[in-house]
Amino acid sequence: MEIQIMDLVGDLNNKDFTKKQILEKYKITDYTLKKLLKSNGYKYNNKLNQWLLESENTDVDTTKVTYRIPTDLYKAIKLQSIFEGVTSTELITKVLETYIPKETKQIIQQNKK
Repeated sequence: MEIQIMDLVGDLNNKDFTKKQILEKYKITDYTLKKLLKSNGYKYNNKLNQWLLESENTDVDTTKVTYRIPTDLYKAIKLQSIFEGVTSTELITKVLETYIPKETKQIIQQNKK
């Protein structure tokens, strides 16, 4: 049985089910559940009491931005994110993380202190 991670997360976030019921439904162990969630980028948000994708997790210091980019580039980002099975935000973050030099990131970290 192939587990659809979004269905699993939906069940976990639905407070009508106990964890034990979910483990039985998907025929998995607690260890397998945690491994599945972690490998698919999910993290528990204590403030919201929900499992969220790491990119959507409010515990992470994020800033919402708006940029104008060419339409074809936007479409390519959406398509590539589907190919990779990630959100557009995760894809853009990954690309920018590899593009921005380590030295620039270190300046930001030093100025946080």
